[in-house]
Amino acid sequence: MAKGLKVLNLSGCSGLTKSPDFSTLTALEILNLSMHATVEIHPSVLKLKNLRVLDISSTRRNNTISKFPNEIGNLEKLEEIDASNSKDLHGEIPSSIGRLSSLRILRLNRTNICSLPTSICGLSRLETLDLTCCDKLHSLPYELPSSLTSLCVTCRSMETFPSRLSNLINLKNLVFIYCVNLVEIPRDIGKLSQLETLALSSCYKLRTLPTDIGKLSQLETLVLSFCDKLRTLPTEIGAISRLKDLELFKCNNLQCILALPPEVTNTRYSGMREAYRDSRLWEIRIVDVIDYIVIVNSLERLPDVSNLGMLKDLKLDRCQKLVEIEGLGGLNSLEALDVSGCTSLERLDLLSLKNLKKLRICDCKNLTEIQGLEEVESLGLLNMAGCKLIEKLPDLSNLKKLKILIAFFCEKLTEIRGLEELKSLKLLDISGCKSIERLPDLSNTRIETNSTWAKYYEANGWRDLLSAQESGR
Repeated sequence: MAKGLKVLNLSGCSGLTKSPDFSTLTALEILNLSMHATVEIHPSVLKLKNLRVLDISSTRRNNTISKFPNEIGNLEKLEEIDASNSKDLHGEIPSSIGRLSSLRILRLNRTNICSLPTSICGLSRLETLDLTCCDKLHSLPYELPSSLTSLCVTCRSMETFPSRLSNLINLKNLVFIYCVNLVEIPRDIGKLSQLETLALSSCYKLRTLPTDIGKLSQLETLVLSFCDKLRTLPTEIGAISRLKDLELFKCNNLQCILALPPEVTNTRYSGMREAYRDSRLWEIRIVDVIDYIVIVNSLERLPDVSNLGMLKDLKLDRCQKLVEIEGLGGLNSLEALDVSGCTSLERLDLLSLKNLKKLRICDCKNLTEIQGLEEVESLGLLNMAGCKLIEKLPDLSNLKKLKILIAFFCEKLTEIRGLEELKSLKLLDISGCKSIERLPDLSNTRIETNSTWAKYYEANGWRDLLSAQESGR
């Protein structure tokens, strides 16, 4: 091979069982031995004094090496080591790795290593340490390099955080997920002054968070999903002024969320209804939320939300004990409101919701009155299917932007006034509305009377009523 060669890429050479002799490649800087199958690496690789990047990862979780050579520290110019997916890489990483003073990236994800040497703290330029899916790894060294900006750990055997978190002054991304034996987070976490993302999802035994979490002034994302034992959040979270994204999916025992900061843009308490129907969330006191709130199933009383002036999307899905919603009039930015399945809700006040575009009130079986509906001129979608007690709607002639009106199986609804003025209306579904007495003139709308509209009437046995209306035009 050429002595001046700087890059050698042998990735995917599936027929290769042994790597070549690298003795003459003294100028080599990048070596890619990423393989589909097991390859024996020639020991001369340790003579590549100019090597900056070593990729010995596997694309199919096959082995490239079973152990790092003890002399790995001789490659003093190494900046990146990628051993991802090398499932047969096991045991301890040799202490000589601590001599790699230029190393910036170390990827050991999906390997079977059981420990890291204490000498790793000597990697003064290390920025990324990836230990995801290292299920045999029980603990981390007492001290990690202060240069770290990203630490990712997914280790089912991991029981504790690094003892000296406080020295990680440059850390921006801290991920501890599926650490199923992790019980607590050290108070030192509050000293991670540059931390932007903290992910602790699927730490099933985690019961509390330290109050010092409120000192994470740069934190933007906090992920606590699937932390089943977590019961409360510290009120100090309200001091994190940069927090934008809070995820609490499947936190089934979480009882209270307190005082989130006004910058929060994504607040996800629950998601898919089947997965999170057992949530026991019972109280919410939020200062201000910009984007959306989703609450599923368990809410009995929603506090006054009138101070959430920037809220755009409010979903109260199947909160069957919810009787009233206070303060909707203060939600000046609200664009979507969904109270579907709130079977105890009797009255809905939409006054002042000038920007509302989507309203879903499906299966609100006890709802009898919708105040202010006629004034929501920005409304484009109204879905009130299954509201069995509503007898009348106000005159809708001002809703010039309404495109979809779904009101099937509103069994007591007798008429819908103003539809003839809705020139944007494309879809009207009033199938199963047994009490309809008068049909609107839809000639000015965008509904095709001979197709969609006719099918609705014929499906309900109203052919004669439709014919009578058409003949009277």
